[in-house]
Amino acid sequence: MNKDALKKLIKEVIEEKRQSSVLLAEATFGSVRDRVSAGSEKSERTAPEFVVMSSDRGERSPAENLAQYKQFKQAVKAAGYPFTEFIGSWEETDEESNEKRRVRENSVIIYGDDRPDVPEQQGDLFTLGQRLSQAYNQEAFIYGELVESPRSVEPIRLIQAFDADGNILKWGGPWSSMEAVKDDAPFWSKLRGGGSAFQFTEAQLNEEVVEVEAPNSYMEALKKASQHKGKKIKFVRGKK
Repeated sequence: MNKDALKKLIKEVIEEKRQSSVLLAEATFGSVRDRVSAGSEKSERTAPEFVVMSSDRGERSPAENLAQYKQFKQAVKAAGYPFTEFIGSWEETDEESNEKRRVRENSVIIYGDDRPDVPEQQGDLFTLGQRLSQAYNQEAFIYGELVESPRSVEPIRLIQAFDADGNILKWGGPWSSMEAVKDDAPFWSKLRGGGSAFQFTEAQLNEEVVEVEAPNSYMEALKKASQHKGKKIKFVRGKK
């Protein structure tokens, strides 16, 4: 192999690796917040829309969930959308032993960006959320969009939960922003690379603590929390 042929081969390998990884969005807590929260100082980074979802199921083993998650990420890549990996998590307490356990769930934030490096995206982002929810037997996905308001100069962010048929779930928001929370919060999301834990927010919590049966998914944690708006939640496994 001559020198020119070797250079061409190296260039092709580099380009192939770039194409295979370009859809995985590098992120920090601050950059994700800029993307999902309207009114950011870095408004040019604001995503027009996004989907948050998981492929995990509580009845599967960790190994089974990981295998499904790998397939799930490939499906998102194949659809032509960039995404950021994160972990959904909640803390539960065993009712008998009082032992606390932190449960984690594989999740992604998928951004509805136009990408010049992708010939054609497969369907709109909301429909992708529906399709993947059906394929991976998910109770819900979160969809955020920018909407016009007569009382606002700029579009506002509307974040809600939907089922696999595209119906709004009354327990899922509406939220308007993403804010940092402490690691000991009853549930949170966090980027796989680390950084601040965060939640989609709608109201300030007071100091009243309510014990609630522990959820089997992050979406179920949101649902249970919505039933006790404005209160702190303690998830208990085995509570009747």
